[in-house]
Amino acid sequence: AADDVELTEELQAPTLRFLTLAGERALGLNTSAALTALERALSLTLLGHPERPRVLTRWAEALADVGRFADSVAPLEEAIPNLMASGDLAAAAAAMTQLSTALSRLGDPRWATLSAQEVEILSPLPPGPQLVDALASLAVDESLQGRAQSGLEHADHALALAHELGLPRPARALGYRGVARSLLGDVGGTDDMREAITLATEAGQGEGVAMLHNNLGMALWTLEGPESALGVLRAGIAFAEPRGLAGWVVTISASTLDCLTDLGELDEAYDLASRLVVHLQDSGDVFDLMGVRTVLIRVLTLRGQAERVRADLAWVESIARDHGSAEDVVIGLGSAALAHVALGEHGAAVALLTDVDSTVGARATQYYPALLPAMVRAAISLEQHDLARRLAHGIEPRHLYRQHALLAADARLAEMTSDTESALALYADVERKWAAFGVVPERGFALLGLGRCLIAEGRTAVGVRAIRDAEELFARLGVPPTATQGSKSRGPG
Repeated sequence: AADDVELTEELQAPTLRFLTLAGERALGLNTSAALTALERALSLTLLGHPERPRVLTRWAEALADVGRFADSVAPLEEAIPNLMASGDLAAAAAAMTQLSTALSRLGDPRWATLSAQEVEILSPLPPGPQLVDALASLAVDESLQGRAQSGLEHADHALALAHELGLPRPARALGYRGVARSLLGDVGGTDDMREAITLATEAGQGEGVAMLHNNLGMALWTLEGPESALGVLRAGIAFAEPRGLAGWVVTISASTLDCLTDLGELDEAYDLASRLVVHLQDSGDVFDLMGVRTVLIRVLTLRGQAERVRADLAWVESIARDHGSAEDVVIGLGSAALAHVALGEHGAAVALLTDVDSTVGARATQYYPALLPAMVRAAISLEQHDLARRLAHGIEPRHLYRQHALLAADARLAEMTSDTESALALYADVERKWAAFGVVPERGFALLGLGRCLIAEGRTAVGVRAIRDAEELFARLGVPPTATQGSKSRGPG
């Protein structure tokens, strides 16, 4: 204001320094404050300023924390080559971790290659915390591709390296080891994630704490059931909301949808998914948007209203194929296939189920058991018996969800071959297990199968009672009889 150029230049450096420090300190604690401080810092760093790449990466981190993933890409793509050119390979690798996350959310397949590039960039340097973090990123990327054993090995490498270097136990690497262990059916993986939550909380890593709640919840979904998972996920939302971690509030909310659907809370799942779609359509977060839309596809298809999601199917299928994740292929193509069956578009359904079957790593993903029984029923309804068998083949029963889903698939396959005696025993077993595990819709389909087999064995009164129990269950879920008629003979259910 006084036009004192000399004083302005003198104050610029400390102003930039303290604005950047304030922004960094606020990350994960008060995201709005972090954004404000870092935006002000960025205004002081014109192109070519030596501190600009550092400020850009921190600003991008704050943008991601509020769910502005599309806005975070350009700052990172500017910062990374400048960091490389200046020889700061460690900072460049850290920025690549952020870029990988953003690209994944935006449905850009480049995300899948960045973690390996980070490790390669850092390999010539003396080992340090940046390599630990890059190995942790590679661990989760491998797990998402259905290669949990490889993910576990990279996470163990990261933890061993941190110990060797005398670094604090890294919460991120420990949490990703927990993800890999859980995918492999090791219940100890949840202990890793709980310990990681404690470490991240003590270190003030707000974004990490939110992420770990999400990962722990999804692991518990497959290991213990939807009710146990829902409690952890809601705790994660309660943590993230007051800290301004809006992106994680949305992501964790999206994760609750599968639990709500399994618990039979279809109205709540539909209402929440509908609200999230409105928000996500403007955010550029393709990753979460696809997940939410697939829940809507499955809920409305189950309720006999597949026509309402017809317009979304091509988009979901495209994103699932382009994203580069085996997990997204299962979620996207598997869900779309069920809708195509209900719409009478049998050729499209067969093509999608065949793609799921042939995708490397698909059976090892977290979501495969949740969709397996419905995909098998769909294939049988289309008279694709070999495809139905293939979909249920090669699945390791590593955890309870997988075990129950495989039993349900085996029951339907036994019924398909008129092995009523075996099918009856399998349906009776899996009906009890679904009830205990808390997956309500699949319990309904098990009751229908049980009823059919009992009637076929001449136990008509008991069989009719089982079918009536199923019909009452589906009526409570808002599922009309016409939506389950196919499962009374050879339909998808």
